[in-house]
Amino acid sequence: MDNANLFRTLVASYGSPLYVYNLDTVQLRLSELRRTVTSKAKLFYSAKANPLLAKELSAEGVGVEVTSTAELNAVSPDARGHVLYGGPAQTPQEMRYALEHGVRQFSVESLSQLILLDQQAEQSGLKPDVIIRVNPHIRASARLSMTGVASQFGMDIEHIQSNRTTIKGLMHLRLIGVHTYLGTQIEPLQNIVEACETSLAVLDEVAQVLGCPLSVINFGGGFPWPYAQKGEVCLGSIEQRINELVLRASDRGIECWFESGRFLAASSGTLIFRVLENKSSKGRDFILTDAGVHCLGGMSGLSRTLRQKVDIVPLQCTHVQHQTAHLATVVGPLCTPLDIVARDVSLRPVQEGELLTIENVGAYGLTASLVAFLGKPIPVEVLIVKGKVKRTLALKLVWEQCADARA
Repeated sequence: MDNANLFRTLVASYGSPLYVYNLDTVQLRLSELRRTVTSKAKLFYSAKANPLLAKELSAEGVGVEVTSTAELNAVSPDARGHVLYGGPAQTPQEMRYALEHGVRQFSVESLSQLILLDQQAEQSGLKPDVIIRVNPHIRASARLSMTGVASQFGMDIEHIQSNRTTIKGLMHLRLIGVHTYLGTQIEPLQNIVEACETSLAVLDEVAQVLGCPLSVINFGGGFPWPYAQKGEVCLGSIEQRINELVLRASDRGIECWFESGRFLAASSGTLIFRVLENKSSKGRDFILTDAGVHCLGGMSGLSRTLRQKVDIVPLQCTHVQHQTAHLATVVGPLCTPLDIVARDVSLRPVQEGELLTIENVGAYGLTASLVAFLGKPIPVEVLIVKGKVKRTLALKLVWEQCADARA
């Protein structure tokens, strides 16, 4: 009820649809993750999950993994020395911007990108630390596997071996380790431990191929959390094994890095939106709302719309609460049949003007949506602590006259 009152107050101030991120929940997930990987490991927050949380997490001593200048700009200037800059393809301009703005750690995914970064580092008079992202032979048991298959991500071991002389000859980079990213939403949890053990073997193999010591292994992410559904994940079942693995690596002089976006961010976020109309068509019931694929799930899967089950919860009880739930398809306001928030969900009757909520959307909610599609207003995003507003932000998309295509 406290949340319901708070959400109603926030909607009254900032409108609907509205994203609310609870930073107390982020702190809870951070404590759980730190307990799982031990204090000897280094944590990075994957800003792609939700850039708005980067500032708060970096203030807690968490590094931030970014893949664009926009994500880098979301990090406080005094924390950019703890940023890891990556991505499958970066331009010279992006690399130079990152170096000029304090970034000293890069994850690089190809020989040409290594050469390009070496050139930019020479021009800047700097020598950044570099980890090579590797595409190992093994394929992970993950919702989205990113290794063990032909991929634009990372370098094959064979490619590293055939180019080791060139790689070792890059004089303006400090090669310190290897980056693996076996996939997202790795389940069951025990597979995360196995993925980490595989990554340590990959580190040893690359060190042997290059003939030089490597002291850092970035295991990437993979810690799961429900998306747009009720539920949670407890990491307790793998805590001991991850702890032991990190300590064994530390005894060998190897520093372990972990990335997490979804696990840290998802549970903090709730999307609040409003019922605009109830409508029936050819025996099916539709609930038209002011949230659609421009607010949530617009890039989910190949179809670009949500394909999974979505849990929608009315914010408040109404006088029709005693009525039996029925199946309805919840849709947004866009003029396309793709604008489906949830198909055939069981809901009690809701009234025009009533507020609905979707939980666990603090990660890949608005940032993974089609915000520019049809030019509908973009939801305001509110960060709260202890029930009080800390920051409020509004993403604005504008068209400006541009004389130079490179601007």
